[in-house]
Amino acid sequence: MIVTVRQDDPKPYTFEELEGFEKDAMFAGEKLMSSQRTTFNGMEAFRMEIEGTQPDGPIKYKTVTIFFKNNGLIYRINYDFETSKQEQYQPIFDKMLDTFKVK
Repeated sequence: MIVTVRQDDPKPYTFEELEGFEKDAMFAGEKLMSSQRTTFNGMEAFRMEIEGTQPDGPIKYKTVTIFFKNNGLIYRINYDFETSKQEQYQPIFDKMLDTFKVK
């Protein structure tokens, strides 16, 4: 899991603009499976799911990205896993997300 925190610009980004940045960074062969507004720890958030195959091999993977804002900061939580191991790893990621605290 990767957590990125950055200062929002003077003109705050919308979730749709953040989604656009993620789409621009997608590799050939990746597909946006879902994108939607949601909540994260009681805060307005945006969640994206992308699926793809590694360019140098047959391994299929899934990437989940969650954006939320708090006190002028943009938080980006990103995690990846092999699609075939989702049942094994998804509960671990869900538990990690449930324990993530922002002060």
